[in-house]
Amino acid sequence: MKKLIVVSSRTGNTLKVANAIYEELSECDLVKTEKLLSLDNSKINTDDYDVIIAGFWLDAGHIDDFSEQFIPSVKNKKVILFGTLGGDPKSDGAKVIMDRIIESLDKSCNLLGHFWIQGKIALDVIELMYSHQPDLKDNKEHQERLKRASSHPDENDLKKAVGLVRKLLGE
Repeated sequence: MKKLIVVSSRTGNTLKVANAIYEELSECDLVKTEKLLSLDNSKINTDDYDVIIAGFWLDAGHIDDFSEQFIPSVKNKKVILFGTLGGDPKSDGAKVIMDRIIESLDKSCNLLGHFWIQGKIALDVIELMYSHQPDLKDNKEHQERLKRASSHPDENDLKKAVGLVRKLLGE
């Protein structure tokens, strides 16, 4: 079964997870969307693959623009979805967003599974948050969340991601 990982990564979190998966799977290729010049999905040929593993990142309540266009364009494939976010991967908000992504998947696809992995939050994103909400600098809960996220994805996260993908593929 030939697999393609299509990954979009802004801070390197999602790419780190995708690379861990790629290194452990046989018959697998990896495409980094950052190397594409535009959001032109025709630049990714999925015809030769049985499984598409799409990795994306969360930004202000939605996934990155490339993935938001790419995922619905996939047809007649087995699909695994994974994303990285600075917040709690088990939160209600993360579930709502993943449900929205799943809903956008073409009905001809067979969704094998999906998961979130926590990642560190980019410094420029933190600065932008503070410019809009300066009170967050003094919010202990917010600061604790940033601290928790700063060490992710860690080795346990990567092992979890690889294990989940292997299980979903029946390997």
